[in-house]
Amino acid sequence: MHKIPWLVGLLLLYLIPLPGLDFLHKSSFALEPVIQLRGKVIDAESRSPIGYANVSLFLLTDTVPLKITATDSKGDFIFSNLQAGSYFVQVNFIGFKNFTTQLFVLKWKESVFRLEPIAIQFGTLDLDEIDVIANADNPVYQIDKKTIYVENQLTGTGGNASDLLLKLPSITQNPDGQIAIHGNPNVLVYINGKPSSLKGEELLHNTSAAQIRKIELITSPSAKYAASGSGGIINLVTKKSNLSGFNGNILAAVDDLGGYSTDLLLNYKFGRFNIFAGIDHNRRRNKGGIDYITDYLTDLTRFTKSGEMNAQRINTGFRAGIDYQPTSSDNITVSGNGGNFETTNDGTWNTTTIQLNSPLTTSTPNSATDANKRYGSYGGADFTYEHKFDAENKILSISSLWNTVDYDDQYLNLAYNPKGLEQIRQLTQISKTNYNFQFNADYNTPTGKFGNLEIGYQFTLNKEHEVYLSELSNPPPPEVTGEETHYNGVVQAGYGTWQFKVRRLNLKAGIRAENLNRELNTTNNSYVLNRFDLYPSLNSTFKVDSIQEIQFNYSRRTDQLRTAQLDPIPRWYDFYNVVTGNPNLRNELTDKVALNYLLSFPRLTFNSELYFYNTVDKIELISSLYKNGIIQNRYENMGNEKTLGVEFNANWKTRRWFSLNEKLGIIDSWLFVNINQISQQRNYHQLYSIITANFSITPTTLFELNFTYYGPSLTAQSHVSQVFLGGLSFRQLLFNNKISFTLTGRDVLGLYRKVEHIQGTDFNQEITTCNNFPIRFSLSYKFNQFKRNDRQNAKIPVLE
Repeated sequence: MHKIPWLVGLLLLYLIPLPGLDFLHKSSFALEPVIQLRGKVIDAESRSPIGYANVSLFLLTDTVPLKITATDSKGDFIFSNLQAGSYFVQVNFIGFKNFTTQLFVLKWKESVFRLEPIAIQFGTLDLDEIDVIANADNPVYQIDKKTIYVENQLTGTGGNASDLLLKLPSITQNPDGQIAIHGNPNVLVYINGKPSSLKGEELLHNTSAAQIRKIELITSPSAKYAASGSGGIINLVTKKSNLSGFNGNILAAVDDLGGYSTDLLLNYKFGRFNIFAGIDHNRRRNKGGIDYITDYLTDLTRFTKSGEMNAQRINTGFRAGIDYQPTSSDNITVSGNGGNFETTNDGTWNTTTIQLNSPLTTSTPNSATDANKRYGSYGGADFTYEHKFDAENKILSISSLWNTVDYDDQYLNLAYNPKGLEQIRQLTQISKTNYNFQFNADYNTPTGKFGNLEIGYQFTLNKEHEVYLSELSNPPPPEVTGEETHYNGVVQAGYGTWQFKVRRLNLKAGIRAENLNRELNTTNNSYVLNRFDLYPSLNSTFKVDSIQEIQFNYSRRTDQLRTAQLDPIPRWYDFYNVVTGNPNLRNELTDKVALNYLLSFPRLTFNSELYFYNTVDKIELISSLYKNGIIQNRYENMGNEKTLGVEFNANWKTRRWFSLNEKLGIIDSWLFVNINQISQQRNYHQLYSIITANFSITPTTLFELNFTYYGPSLTAQSHVSQVFLGGLSFRQLLFNNKISFTLTGRDVLGLYRKVEHIQGTDFNQEITTCNNFPIRFSLSYKFNQFKRNDRQNAKIPVLE
């Protein structure tokens, strides 16, 4: 800890509350304490409350606000000590259209005046006063999550959900696509608050960005959420309009690598029904050069492998559903999704074996090819019933979901001698079926005047069946390896959370009791685990004043294991690497605390986050020498990890046509490795920075530049060099914003180059990767978008 006092000291500069800062917004009027004005701000589409929106109160004759405040986490706001007179209210919130009420009159005889809920609309651009597309730069901070509206983010247009995560706070996404929250890659990915048939990064890559309206980051999940995913939860919320009538959006995109993407979304609301449907089809391509250098220390042999990898992913998916509201208190939602996918990875290599220990250094040149193909399909359905009782916030919700995914994998590896004749052939085939069922019952009720109690039960069933077959033909007869595995996992959990608010403090405490019963059956063995754990959580927020807030969060999480991590049979994916699972693995257990400081001015928003987590029995893939120059990769509980980090996010709108966003993070980790082959302690620092500049050249012409830097990083065995990327995006809006043309590229300057060093007991390896990222061209059309008169959204009395 002595190595990082500067980290703590730097953050303390931002954690000291400055209650006097709100003087910038206060006027010099001296009013007698006569009337109180109360109101609520809600989303016009979802009707859900909007927390931390800026609310300004004006006298009829003034152009400068009399008072300014912000809504609380439930969307409520209060103005006190008002005199009788004529007023109007303005509401501003990033990602939503600015809203101005009609005039209303406060009279002496009214001690409290209540406004009807003010419904504001999520909007793209306001031609009179444009906010540069920066929805991801200003997240909405709630007590247990951050919400970022990404519908109009330039960098993700025409891509997949993974492309939307680059600038989001608390998330790091390395150029290989691995997602982490606060440096922890064990992340759950949900869609509309529920698990999907596709998991993690696979779901992100197969979900079109055009489907996503907003992303919820749950970095310290409360006890309500499943305990797996020690890093946190990323929840993708898809587009679904509640506006009456028929509307939709269609998008098409192509890129310079031969990829393309299409997406169609339709929505129709009539009476008590809302029907939505969508379909997407896309092909995404990536390519890059890779060089491997492996030195075997036992016989002083060097093996080199260099060439180019080409990857392609094709996906066709559909989703549809219906919302039905039989009464004002009941709502039923039924939805389904399905699709098929195909991924291919091809590599052509030149290989050389060099005998460094011979009197005359000799080398043997060869060549090789790799081909991997995966064909699969997925599907799912879910049902939700919700009943709202007469009491405010008293809700009963019952839901269930079913998901399944099937796929077949085939790996073909060929090696040739200098004359081009085939020397070795290896064929690996994997067939897998994954089935998931979940049931949830949740009851939410007020307790007292300021409290809220939520209790629930969750049942989850996971089943996996896998058949593995590998055939190696050198020398004849072929060497055949086969295995069949069955996995059954049942998780039952009960949870309770209690939330209460006292003045400026909002606190939510919870406990989750979870029992895991899993069984892995292989051809010759059976591995059973029955485990019960308690997972506490604490989420809190303290509103210092109208522009400052402090949040403190604690959670305990685990990481449920996959079949591939547990199955002990060697799995061959090429000639030189074999992966084996470990049935004796223990689940990770992570305790995490986080402290946030939020500051918001009209043109500047700033948040800093200090976090610390301790992981017991951390799991990593450890490499060792298997035999005959083959490297084995085996999952191990490598020891404990302690991580301290800080992240700063700032968005500064210097002009109406320019804004600057900076995400800067520093991570300090200690790895206490206690496995035999690499028993040691390792400490490393990592710095990452993402700078984004947004330009509004005209109200309909937008331009964005971004620069990404990832500093060197470390695992139990490897060291990864620093990485740079430079991207740009451009958007042109046409025909009253109904048509938009977007060009975007993550690394248009071609800066990306990653070098990874791996150190084993009997070998050293260096892997150099240079990726080519696509430049994407997208065209989007919104049709039948019904407009509302913003001044009529709130039912406010007209001036007499």
